[in-house]
Amino acid sequence: MAEHTPGTFAERLYPSTSFFLAVLLLIPALTVLFTPYSLQAGIIAGVVAYALVCAIFILTSRKVEVQDGVFNAGGVKIDVKHLGEIEVLDSQQLRVAIGRRLDARAYLCVSGWVHSGVRVTITDPSDNTPYWVVTSRKPKQLAAAIREAQGASTSAA
Repeated sequence: MAEHTPGTFAERLYPSTSFFLAVLLLIPALTVLFTPYSLQAGIIAGVVAYALVCAIFILTSRKVEVQDGVFNAGGVKIDVKHLGEIEVLDSQQLRVAIGRRLDARAYLCVSGWVHSGVRVTITDPSDNTPYWVVTSRKPKQLAAAIREAQGASTSAA
């Protein structure tokens, strides 16, 4: 079991199990589509399509992490010393944050199958991005890790 280091967090935003179960419908759909030609070809096409769709969604799922004083969301990184207020968002607050309250300059790392997240204010004066909205299944732990990393970076300075 890995030891938890203060100020660290890692999460991969994989689709939910229900997503993979719904995509299973590709198999019978393609089987029916190909049945006039060949039942076997339809089954093979359905299984291959299901495997490809699952592989694409797994391989392209975004990673959210806090490590070594850096917040990484979907491959975009920022030092935690440039982060200000952190707001934990439930599903309703997230919907508002990426909807009617959205600033077009904001950075979004949002996965449609994750319904909670954080909104983090950017304090770097050289950065035009006002804040980041990042989805997470564990937003409270993510916010705590950012705060811990900020505390560690200020005490190390």
